[in-house]
Amino acid sequence: MAERIHFWHYVLNEGGQPIQNAEIRLYLQNAPTTEADIYLTQDAASSTKCSVADIKTDNDGYFEFWLEGEGGSGGYAHTTEFILEWFKAGIAPGYIYNYNPWPNALVWRDVNVGADVTYENKFVSNYLVNKWFDHANAIVPSASPHDLHPVDYESGCDDNTYNKVVSNKFIYDILKGCEFGDTYNLNKIYDGVKEYHELVPASGWSPSGSLYYQEFSHPDVTGDTVVRMVKTTGYEEIVPETVKRKNSTTTIVLVATSASAYVTIQGEAT
Repeated sequence: MAERIHFWHYVLNEGGQPIQNAEIRLYLQNAPTTEADIYLTQDAASSTKCSVADIKTDNDGYFEFWLEGEGGSGGYAHTTEFILEWFKAGIAPGYIYNYNPWPNALVWRDVNVGADVTYENKFVSNYLVNKWFDHANAIVPSASPHDLHPVDYESGCDDNTYNKVVSNKFIYDILKGCEFGDTYNLNKIYDGVKEYHELVPASGWSPSGSLYYQEFSHPDVTGDTVVRMVKTTGYEEIVPETVKRKNSTTTIVLVATSASAYVTIQGEAT
């Protein structure tokens, strides 16, 4: 249960209005007719299916359930991708293919777990790590081959000690600048999906009654958008109160608390 993640989404039409009472299905990407096992609560003892539990969107177009990761009994491997489908009489059904719901912290693989494993989602490849081990054992049989220093981004990105396996500057840019830095604003395209990232400080949210809102300008996408947010402190997931599509390049998000957050928006590429 430690790796059980919250799977939620707002289903909106292209005009930004919520689609109410739409039936939800979640299938396995590699077995498109097989429904995924879901949990109705974070601590539910047993799984079910969307069709069995009759998962539907509420008046705001919102639905939710939980998925078990590979650390839990009977959970899914973090390479598993899904197909999300919603449908309702009178409207065209909607789909999101190749949906990967796992946070990066779960998806990243350990280095050197079997020299020949083919997982690509590692900071450093097995091949390179094993070359380091070979180099250390064959040439400099000591605990610190060539006096390589450890990476320590906390000491400051300008540390110019050069004899490191990976430089402080590189790691600092990944963890502080590139991954979700103050000026981070990345548009990516993969598998027909456009993805947009932004770091929103607490002061970036504007008050709207008892809520706070932000308009996000993102790449031009068709259909619906998926919004995911986590707090910058503690990495707790934030579930928006409302998500509205203003147009194909703008999504409005309303939250209950104006916390600093990492925001990811995905949509089908035009």
